[in-house]
Amino acid sequence: MGVVAMMADQMIEATVPDDPLKAVFAPDVRARWRADEDRTGALRQRLNVLEACGPDPSDILMALKVRSLRATKAAWSTYLQAAFACNLFHGDRGADLHARLTGTDEDGFRSAMAECLACWFFAGKMKLQADGEARGRNRRNLDLKVTFPSGEVGVEVKAPYREDPTGISGIWHGDDSDKIMQCLEAANKQFDDQGTNILVIVPRLRLPMYGSRRDLIKAAYGESVIAFDVNPEAGRLENHRWVFAQRGKFLNTKLPGGRPIKPDGLPAYRRIGAVLSIEEVEREKYRCPMDVAVAASLVKEGRSEWNRIFKELRDLYFSRDNQIRMDHAVLVLHNPNAYEPLDEDLFAEFPQLVVRDDGMVWTDGYEGFV
Repeated sequence: MGVVAMMADQMIEATVPDDPLKAVFAPDVRARWRADEDRTGALRQRLNVLEACGPDPSDILMALKVRSLRATKAAWSTYLQAAFACNLFHGDRGADLHARLTGTDEDGFRSAMAECLACWFFAGKMKLQADGEARGRNRRNLDLKVTFPSGEVGVEVKAPYREDPTGISGIWHGDDSDKIMQCLEAANKQFDDQGTNILVIVPRLRLPMYGSRRDLIKAAYGESVIAFDVNPEAGRLENHRWVFAQRGKFLNTKLPGGRPIKPDGLPAYRRIGAVLSIEEVEREKYRCPMDVAVAASLVKEGRSEWNRIFKELRDLYFSRDNQIRMDHAVLVLHNPNAYEPLDEDLFAEFPQLVVRDDGMVWTDGYEGFV
């Protein structure tokens, strides 16, 4: 299938293979992965995803696992299709992308797939023109150039990762803001002062960013801390209160010693117009009955009626009709001090942290950690 794409002011025909997964992860690539004596669990998982085909296993728990693998496989295929259509596999840049996707280094694989995901998000979901020919600071190449109605936007994509030591997503309460700060630092060096820029992160950290936004806010803006006054005469601390410490990259104006970062007293991180967080989320056609047990138990019905409802939910969840698809949880955090800010109307369908009066608020009403 041929798709016409604009690159470097020339019309270049982008060839989209019928099977993007097979085109990238050819049989010889999979054979090399299988032969790797130091094969990691992540590499085995990649093989499991790519080989998830055929009828469902008879064991329903195994069937649910296979459906999860298939959801990831379908998502990968969609991301790669978008990347081919936007010519991300063209030239030296494409060779590097292909090498990271087919290599054994997991960080390289995550970063490459995240770039393909971002390409799909802008070109496929938002229906915008995207390609891989974008100039950054000191003539460096950015990951993407996206054409919005308001003009061209440079995009850098990062895939921060930290393994969850519990192995159970969502119960860890650590601080991963340092990983997000590293992404901000790297992108700020790559973006130019001129033009509008977006940092896209595709995080796989210990807590989902969408449901617990503290780490994003801490990295970009700061955090709430306890402040107090010292009364030396009485020898005690007084007037304890919570204040928001503007230590994040978008708001911090001072060096550790108290001197200003910039002569004009403004923050250093002004090249990034916004941070766009995109997280993959599996959605089931029928929810697990334990997920709705609390809500269902509030229904004022007799015990026998509740048992009937629970059994119906359980049967639907374990039925072969219960399919899994990959969804995406998206957050947009605007930089109030950016050289070139982004219009919040561009991302109106997603939750955004925006300036309102003298503060910042989430457009979806989220109140935690702001």
